Amino acid sequence: MQYVLCTNCNYPIKADYAGQSIRCPYCGTRQTVQEVNMRSENGVGIAQGVVIPSWLFWLSAGLAAGILFGPTILASSREGALRLARIAEEKLKGS
Repeated sequence: MQYVLCTNCNYPIKADYAGQSIRCPYCGTRQTVQEVNMRSENGVGIAQGVVIPSWLFWLSAGLAAGILFGPTILASSREGALRLARIAEEKLKGS
């Protein structure tokens, strides 16, 4: 269910589908709904089925980026390259 604005008073009215004939509960004007995707369920944002990702999405995206690009960033810096070389030497001495 989406909201459309009344053509007379701009009151948000719930509409189920385009072509539906609805009456404004505020001013009583009858109108036919042309578009249903003008406003979202809570009256804010885009109402075309787009969901803004939550903090969990951004956390998992950041973790995945760190896992994928972390070693590359580490190896591309001077300090990181020296640290990787030191770790490699320790591993070779240990085996």
